Amino acid sequence: MHEDRSTPEAAILSLESAYNSKNLGAVFELIDFYCEAEIMVKKLMPKLSNEKTVISETATALRLSLQNNLIENGWPQFDNSNIVFEKQVVSQDLFIVTKILIQATGRTVIDKLYVKKQLDNTYKVAGLISE
Repeated sequence: MHEDRSTPEAAILSLESAYNSKNLGAVFELIDFYCEAEIMVKKLMPKLSNEKTVISETATALRLSLQNNLIENGWPQFDNSNIVFEKQVVSQDLFIVTKILIQATGRTVIDKLYVKKQLDNTYKVAGLISE
């Protein structure tokens, strides 16, 4: 599997491809658990948002939770046949990408994801936004 992390959109598609291939290593490589943990801690426990230990422990818990969820519930399958992306800049290195999938049945599925620009100018998914 080729991992393209050159754009936020490519990172999302690569992550979905890794899920479709049931490649746990690639899935973990394409997710920025630390950034996801930072966002979560800032939202749920703002007073602890500068505590690196809390963020690191949360990142580890998110990683383990994902692994356990895949074991217990199976692997998701993604169909990317007819998609449109919309990107919103949150900061210099953080984006919200809205993925709009129009299924063959006409049903529309919309997902919003955080995507983080890495130090090497590639991108990793940093969590699904639940509203």
